[in-house]
Amino acid sequence: MGAEEVLDEVATADNLEALLRKCAHNLPGDSKPDLQTWGGPAATELMSRLRGSPLEAEASRIFERFFREGDEDQVRLAQSSANPAVVDVAAIEAALARTELSAETHGQVRSALARALAAQPSKLAVRHRALASQLGGQALIGALIVADHAWFLGHVAEVLGADATDACNRLWYGLQALHRAEGERLRLELDGMRAALGDAYAQGLVETIDGEAETLRDRDGAIRWPTVALVPSRSRP
Repeated sequence: MGAEEVLDEVATADNLEALLRKCAHNLPGDSKPDLQTWGGPAATELMSRLRGSPLEAEASRIFERFFREGDEDQVRLAQSSANPAVVDVAAIEAALARTELSAETHGQVRSALARALAAQPSKLAVRHRALASQLGGQALIGALIVADHAWFLGHVAEVLGADATDACNRLWYGLQALHRAEGERLRLELDGMRAALGDAYAQGLVETIDGEAETLRDRDGAIRWPTVALVPSRSRP
């Protein structure tokens, strides 16, 4: 069965898992012929068709099972296809505890966990702080800014790194999770930390936020860190 046959079949609650398993089985991999590398694009198209329907929630439950007990390809599909805003964080963490998965897959799963926490900052816990410095963890920076705000401000160079260019790149990942008001507040805070961070370092971070100003305006919303803070912050909303 090729991509066309998967996508031509009408997805239902009864056949959705079978369709996703076929996509996983046909992800690119060592020694696989080109005819067996269509799984990723097919899954992306399938999930696009399911968006907003009851089957989208069913797909999330399937991906969670893949994280917990699926084979390597099923975990790889889950990390790339699960909706980070709704997938169960505990299921992703269960995949990280699976010693039979390869180091490469663990890196992909860490990235999925970081994206899920960025989309669900209320799920962030102290144990997740270390994830930001690990392979695939840069997507977590947005969650740290939102849900661990006071700690982030006290550890900016530790989280973003000492190199100014790398710090700007890592902050950019974090900005993808912020609302406009949050970006504006963070800019003011970082601008006021020039003495502690160094003028050039802080200027680079401020310019990175300025560079995303138009994108941030498209994500309007209230500042979340007073309400979902992991560690209580004294900053006023």
